[in-house]
Amino acid sequence: MQGDLDDELKGMLWELVDNQGEWWAAGKALECRQRLEGYWRAGTGGRDVFLLDTVLEKFVRMNCESQDLENMDRDAQVRQW
Repeated sequence: MQGDLDDELKGMLWELVDNQGEWWAAGKALECRQRLEGYWRAGTGGRDVFLLDTVLEKFVRMNCESQDLENMDRDAQVRQW
């Protein structure tokens, strides 16, 4: 499937893999999902694109749900997102 993706998207995905624990990782995953939308709307990539999108969605959800917003001040919450 990696051969079906453009080089910029592949680079974004590898950057995400290498930096999963960074504060900006959820945002990068959302960017990747936006780019993947063009593939599944065009009917390219098939099941692999769908599965990758599903994994990225789960990553974003888990990342967001794991944030301890109650113990952050408002400025920290804004910087987080």
